[in-house]
Amino acid sequence: METTPLLTITGHHGRRRLTWYLGYLTLVITGTTMLSGYLAYQWYQAQPWHTQINQILAYKPPQSTRFYDASGHLISESYASYRLYTKLADIPPTLVDAVLAIEDKNFYTHHGIDPVAILRAALSNLKAMKVTQGGSTITQQVVRSHLLSREKTFARKLKEAILALHLEATTTKDQILEMYLNHLFLGQNAYGVASIGLRLFSQPLDQLGVHEHALIAGLFQAPSRYNPLRHKHRARQRQLQVLMAMQHTSKISAHQFKMLRRKPLRYRFHYGQTYSSHHMYTVDYARREAEQILGETDLRDKGYVIHTTLQRDVSEVVATAIAAMTPTFNKVERLNATTLKDKPLQAAAAVLNLRSGTIAATVGGRNYATSHFNRSIQAQRSPGSLFKPIIYSFALLNGFRWSDVFYLSPITLNNTYRPRSNESEYLGESTLLRAFTSSINVTTVEVGQQLGMRRIMDHASKLGVRSPIKQEYGSLIGQSEVNQLDMLRLYSTFANAGKMIEPTVISSIEDASGAVVYRAPEREQREQQVLPPAVNFLMVKALSSVLSHGTARAGAHLSHIAAGKTGTSNHSVDNWFCGFTSEYLTVVWVGPDTTNPLPRGRITGSTLALPIWLKITEALNQALPPKAFTPPPGVHAAIIDGRYGHKVKRGYEAWFLAHHHPPTEPSFLKLAGTRGRTLRGFGGYP
Repeated sequence: METTPLLTITGHHGRRRLTWYLGYLTLVITGTTMLSGYLAYQWYQAQPWHTQINQILAYKPPQSTRFYDASGHLISESYASYRLYTKLADIPPTLVDAVLAIEDKNFYTHHGIDPVAILRAALSNLKAMKVTQGGSTITQQVVRSHLLSREKTFARKLKEAILALHLEATTTKDQILEMYLNHLFLGQNAYGVASIGLRLFSQPLDQLGVHEHALIAGLFQAPSRYNPLRHKHRARQRQLQVLMAMQHTSKISAHQFKMLRRKPLRYRFHYGQTYSSHHMYTVDYARREAEQILGETDLRDKGYVIHTTLQRDVSEVVATAIAAMTPTFNKVERLNATTLKDKPLQAAAAVLNLRSGTIAATVGGRNYATSHFNRSIQAQRSPGSLFKPIIYSFALLNGFRWSDVFYLSPITLNNTYRPRSNESEYLGESTLLRAFTSSINVTTVEVGQQLGMRRIMDHASKLGVRSPIKQEYGSLIGQSEVNQLDMLRLYSTFANAGKMIEPTVISSIEDASGAVVYRAPEREQREQQVLPPAVNFLMVKALSSVLSHGTARAGAHLSHIAAGKTGTSNHSVDNWFCGFTSEYLTVVWVGPDTTNPLPRGRITGSTLALPIWLKITEALNQALPPKAFTPPPGVHAAIIDGRYGHKVKRGYEAWFLAHHHPPTEPSFLKLAGTRGRTLRGFGGYP
């Protein structure tokens, strides 16, 4: 059976029909091409190319917030992503050569896309039947990292190529390369070559070798795949590929290649903290202060440069002194295992540089790695007798004298409160000075009662106590809770001629552009005269007597250049010493994190906190010898009897205001006391 062709190209009608079909097909193709071109043109015109290019050029990467000590050394960095932006001129040429050799050897000759590289990659991928190479230039990678996803579609690749051409036409090759070397993710939460170099090797780029530069360059292709922390062998193989590419592009010789491939890669992973962990207590304190100053809730990646007042050598001294007490702490923990419940005893200390009025160090615990809680700044604890200078300085302001005599006997106030004292102190007499240096509670409460609670609390506030103090008699002997900053302010008054210092831990803050956005006031602007110099000096000498004759006699050898006070709360839960020289003021606390008592062993401020203060002070004195305290005009000294207050040849040295003088003759109490049992039925006084 014969078939008739659908189109017979014979005869006149066949030729006409063929011509018509060809014309129609041409018209369709032409129309489709024109329409496609028109639509492509409209798509191109609709794209915000210039806006997107400007977005790339205006991009400012997040930078880590950095903390420096008082000497300008980096202490710590705060970041969500680790970045150290480095200008192209500061990046070693060998690292640049390595990156160009492996990523885009024609970078300085193409105009944003490299047809030769695209063809080479296509042939390689076809031969391997999988994607083994990419044809993207460095410019395309910059565009992709800033604006596009990594989806493998024709539309994305087309857009990437067009944007790369625009970027090349808008800016310079060096600017594009600088962006590439700084912005791309290279693993370990690090962006850019300087960041990953420091992260992997703990060295800046200019201190790394060519073989290490080659390893960094190899990470651009696939940071996770070549992560040397997880895949050392893969990272090594990739490094060798980079060195080989450098040889092929004549950046290194064959001899250099052989030498470099043999060099070992020694990793020293760095996580943004330069010094040992105890410095971090001060960094955390500075971070909280900076957040308040700047009104920020999170300083990470904001690029701030925060200059702290931390003195690294002082911080080391404090940490060493606390660590030296470990055997004593262990003994206390064993004796009180029942109440401590296997929790370690803690210790904290803060040091104020009196010349600058700045925080030289805070060490908030025995081990920052196990607890970031800064007991030096954040903890609220009962100060015990550390609070008493407030009462006694107010008494001196109101006409009391160190020679005033008080009878020691149990007292009950408001039918409810009875201060605890050593029973051996009762049924005797004591001067105000001896009551202070020996930390006799009943005298403190009696004096406080006479002066008035409200007036004393107002005085405490003037002397720098910011924590709320309960207006009850127990507060007079330190039962209300305070923190070490309160005690630094309080004792800075005595150490600074009656001028209370507001401590600071930050000297200045710069923003990411380098502009200074905060500068701490000078010490003179942060201090306030709250005690007359003469009255203040009376307190200083009394605090020196605590060392020479009182509860801190272990420090008697420093009493000519130092002063301070012990403090112990009920059941030895909190144990303190706060002391100063002409150069440094140091407050030390030792105790459990809980309020559980420490009933076993001789546990007081003088046995736990004072030894730490002595070690700190002796070390600081060697580095910076202090001066003796110089009396101001309007004061004079006398030697008095510690119990009865009259002048004697051998006794307590007491200081008085110019118009005040101790008695010259023994009092009736003294005469009565020498008669023994017949007067009161008691033997001689202790």
